[in-house]
Amino acid sequence: MIHMKREVFGTSKTLPISSAVVAEGKFVFVSGMGPGREDLDKGIEEQTRATMDSIKAVLEKLGSSMDNIVKATVFLKDMAHYDAMNKVYGSYFKKEPPARTCVQIVRSPASEKQLVEIEVIALVP
Repeated sequence: MIHMKREVFGTSKTLPISSAVVAEGKFVFVSGMGPGREDLDKGIEEQTRATMDSIKAVLEKLGSSMDNIVKATVFLKDMAHYDAMNKVYGSYFKKEPPARTCVQIVRSPASEKQLVEIEVIALVP
């Protein structure tokens, strides 16, 4: 059995999930994040911006940054939002963007109005 040092942040009292986990002090795994409740009635660009701002805040709190993201997975409610999401998403990376997968989902477990969810893996320098 492999033993790995893990730090867990933002555990849920109602669901078996954590918001983020730092493994061996080298990687941070950020669970799928979406816009806040106040942004659910907004369009894809605003929801993407709110989501990316949340990811940025989590990474910075844990000693990383957007430039250290190595992999992202984007979940879209509708692939018709792909170009608009990409426009906002790309603005968050000063250098080369990370590897990324984008898939369409039927419905977010958070809300019927949620248009985007993003999870990332980042290095902790």
